[in-house]
Amino acid sequence: MKRPIAELLWMALKPGVETERRQHDHEEWQILRRKQGYVTHRVYAEVSEPLRRLVYSEWESKKAADGARQYLHGTPLMRRARSTLATGPQRLVVEIVGPITSTKGLDLPDAAAAATAMAR
Repeated sequence: MKRPIAELLWMALKPGVETERRQHDHEEWQILRRKQGYVTHRVYAEVSEPLRRLVYSEWESKKAADGARQYLHGTPLMRRARSTLATGPQRLVVEIVGPITSTKGLDLPDAAAAATAMAR
């Protein structure tokens, strides 16, 4: 079985831009979910620091994830979205291994309060 790739983006928002950022995320994922290789995504906010975000997405390959990001990189949408960030996002792309190979089949509630990503 082919294992999906997980892309993890950690970012910190500027104060007061949460609504604007939510709109940018919605527009961005409307585009990305139509790209070849897209599997699923989730956006989480930290409970203790609501301006920090973890964006988790799955792709069929690193090439698909990189290609989708490259497609959006120079667009006005991404320039507006980046302007809401306090610092540049940190990105990690990993192959998913272990007994669970995807979150797509998991029933994660929309009101999930936390997500933890661990990597070496």
